[in-house]
Amino acid sequence: MIKENPFYILEVSTRDTRQKIVEMAEDKSLELDEELVQKAQSNLVTPSRRLTAELDWFPGVAPARISKIIDALDSGNLGQINQYDLPVLAQINFYIELLENENVHLSKQNLRDYIENIVKVFDLVDVDIILRDINEDRMIAKFPEIDNPEPILTAIAEKKRIIVKAILNRLNQLDIEDLIQTLTEIVDDATSHGEYPSSDIIDDIVDDYKLHVQKFLEEEAEKIEQAIEIIQEKASKGEKVIEPLVDKLLNAIQKWDDVAQPIQLSTKSRGTNDVISEDVARKVRSLGIDLFNNYQYVKLSQKISEKIKILFEELPEVHEQIKDDIYTIENILSQKEQAKKEREIFIKSLSYHAEIGIVFKDILSISNGNVSWKGKTFSLESITKTAWGGVAHSVNGIPTGTTYTIKFGNSKDVAIVETKRESIFIEFTEKLWKGIATNIIADMIQHIINNGKINFHNTIIWDDGITLENSGWFSSDKKKFSWNEISIWSEQGNFIIADRNSGKFTAEFSYINVYNVHFLEQMIRILFKDTKVRLLSDLL
Repeated sequence: MIKENPFYILEVSTRDTRQKIVEMAEDKSLELDEELVQKAQSNLVTPSRRLTAELDWFPGVAPARISKIIDALDSGNLGQINQYDLPVLAQINFYIELLENENVHLSKQNLRDYIENIVKVFDLVDVDIILRDINEDRMIAKFPEIDNPEPILTAIAEKKRIIVKAILNRLNQLDIEDLIQTLTEIVDDATSHGEYPSSDIIDDIVDDYKLHVQKFLEEEAEKIEQAIEIIQEKASKGEKVIEPLVDKLLNAIQKWDDVAQPIQLSTKSRGTNDVISEDVARKVRSLGIDLFNNYQYVKLSQKISEKIKILFEELPEVHEQIKDDIYTIENILSQKEQAKKEREIFIKSLSYHAEIGIVFKDILSISNGNVSWKGKTFSLESITKTAWGGVAHSVNGIPTGTTYTIKFGNSKDVAIVETKRESIFIEFTEKLWKGIATNIIADMIQHIINNGKINFHNTIIWDDGITLENSGWFSSDKKKFSWNEISIWSEQGNFIIADRNSGKFTAEFSYINVYNVHFLEQMIRILFKDTKVRLLSDLL
């Protein structure tokens, strides 16, 4: 405190001679405690002890101005003081006195400004300049000059400790919300949002703050983890069920992060990581990923990611991962939206409508992804089997027309269409093929992958080949052939597969009566056409 300084007690300046100090001491002994006065005199006239008083005073400042500074601090009227043009050490001592002086009331904004100022000024400390200012006054006062800077370095280190303590005392006088907000703003400004190192004073203040809030952060982090576990347990019950829980969790994380903000900014500026913050951020991030991947809760996943991207911006590694998560989600949603639009265009291209019948007409149609005939309707996705073909008729060798048959359905039901109009047959089967071929072929191949084979009518289809039969009058022989050992062709409404060497081992499938023959044929023909494809599973 300035009023405990020997220069203040004796009302002398750093430029007063030994004689002046002694005279003032004699005068002051009449009105003050004699022991106090004698001690003050001794400290100022003894060169080895004088330095302490000089470093706690206003070296380089005229006595008249010092009086004004002290009056302003006593009255709390700081508006008449322009401390910014004081020498660095004098400014530091002014700020220390300001922070320690109970007569000086500081608003939250004033406190923040003064803390930022003293930190900036302390970074400007130059021992050589301080030594120069002190020695200039000593020359005038006729005291021996100082040639060893070590005592000044030690004193400056002690001043840093005093400054930190004074700042902490002032901060602790604020309510908790104002304390957190003020400290966060100070650290944010001092580090340019964590991008640059701050002064040792700021680091020491944050370290002290961390010691006091660490227990709170750890306890609240455990509660956050418990809330995450509850959300994960209830996630299967639906998005609407867990949405209030997610909102409550994000509010809790917001409050937690408010307390952790100064620490996060400080550790980022030092190039280190705040472990507990990273742990919380990663667990919340994992929740968002889980809700997206396992439950397709896009809205909640986005809400979580967007919130923690803002809250944990001070954690570089985690922040980048969260940004990647958001990009991935947006990209997937964009792809799904594009796929949806393409699907709508594709479904629309499959639209078909035909009337079959001379008197009583039935409607064969494909509309909005559904195939309908005589009161039976199947979505394209639900159709798992189909067959089609034509049978030519003749009388006495004279062609009388062709009957075309189309079958489509699933394990529960089948619709059968018969018509003599070739145009309907061709147009409808082309659109039906486009709508279901990919799914049925993929399902057949997946069945082979999962089970090693698929039983197809009276034979077995393997990933790498097919079992064919050589049928005789009294016996038959079955043998497996690889795909490069067979030949295929169509004949009299049948799809035929035979071994390439003897042609005795065969399999025959009616296009009309055996379901999904057209798709089997397509798979084999693709396999034959592409020399790089050796297995049916290679087609997926």
